[in-house]
Amino acid sequence: NFIFGNYKQTLFYLNKILNRNKEESLMREDIYCYAKILFIVTYYEAGKEVSEYLIKSTINILKDRKRLFGIENMFLNYIRVKLFEYQDPEKYNDKLLELKDKIMKLAKITNEKKIFYYFDFISWIESKLSKKSFIEVLKENHRPLF
Repeated sequence: NFIFGNYKQTLFYLNKILNRNKEESLMREDIYCYAKILFIVTYYEAGKEVSEYLIKSTINILKDRKRLFGIENMFLNYIRVKLFEYQDPEKYNDKLLELKDKIMKLAKITNEKKIFYYFDFISWIESKLSKKSFIEVLKENHRPLF
């Protein structure tokens, strides 16, 4: 749903994942953690205001579960601090390019590569820069990252 821009449906399913009773759930920890990140990205894509509290609480949850890696931390902090500060499209694009460069450097580290199994941050950033849909960029970038 996310890839095709169906954000309302994406949020519906992410809420189902994130609101499952922990005692009843046999959900893998990695899926839950990446659902938290995707929830923020989807909320942002849907044009809803992403609160600083939501981002900070997600970072804290990932830290507590020892699932906060460099790329996730960098991405969430950029959304929280950098991207929301800039209404000027030029400055916004500069910050996106800066984030993309930093993620690409971190992506060379073995532990950091795992996140790309769940979400392609680089293609998402490229879709914002090129004003293309995420699915278009994913098709264009269909390349192995590792």
